[in-house]
Amino acid sequence: MQTQPLVTLEPNAGYLYATSWSPSRPLVIAMATGSGKLCMYDMKQTSSSAALQLDASTGKCPVYSLGFNAKQ
Repeated sequence: MQTQPLVTLEPNAGYLYATSWSPSRPLVIAMATGSGKLCMYDMKQTSSSAALQLDASTGKCPVYSLGFNAKQ
């Protein structure tokens, strides 16, 4: 059994309030933060930094939930 984590993701955009794995791309995870950011990580590219970081709310309001659209 692994005693240490394989990867630790720590976005510097505040507390994490929600996370979600992509249903169609298993190496992509999204995180919503308390400072209104949406951080997307693509483990195929890199696990050390966010592949995309967006302002998901106005005025740095927390983002409490997120979800991916169903694969079409």
